Amino acid sequence: MKIFVLATLLMWLPAASALIPMPRDIQLGEGELTVDVQTAVIAPENLKTHAGVLTSALQKTTGYPHRWRTPQQVGRMTFKRAIRLGLADSEEEEYYQLKITPEGVTINGSDLAGLMHGVQTFVQMLPVAKDPINAPFPRVLIPSQTIEDWPERKRRIFHLDVSAHLFPTADLMGIIDGMSRHKLNELHLQLNGDNGW
Repeated sequence: MKIFVLATLLMWLPAASALIPMPRDIQLGEGELTVDVQTAVIAPENLKTHAGVLTSALQKTTGYPHRWRTPQQVGRMTFKRAIRLGLADSEEEEYYQLKITPEGVTINGSDLAGLMHGVQTFVQMLPVAKDPINAPFPRVLIPSQTIEDWPERKRRIFHLDVSAHLFPTADLMGIIDGMSRHKLNELHLQLNGDNGW
């Protein structure tokens, strides 16, 4: 019995360890979602930023540009696989639910921050090709699952001392992107220090 439990944990750890921070609840489903160049992103106009983060991540995986469409643009069109973004009611702040099935993905957030956390969780599941143009992943299989999460603390802070070490603007923008991936919501910049005076 101990060997079975250990083997099960070892098989589960690599998939779960890719998610930072670890979500509160993961329910595994049956089947797998195929993500490829035909995977569509559907989001309302007010979620354009969230859709942009998702399409950029999909391009880094498949090597092809992905467009997002609004529900009005889609109309009666059907897609084999689609990633749909939306807002839903919840009592928790920054809550999201990420539901992956073989037919597609639904990411709902209680607010814009929660929806971005859901998008970033899905992005963490996608592999990034070293050379997306010449050697992309033609298709990626993601296990079916439902993830629900919300932050334990309202303030999740990253502190950076720019008085002692100067950073180019591009590096600071990269840090902000990394904060979003790890679901941090405050950046404290120490603009002066002892030596700065």
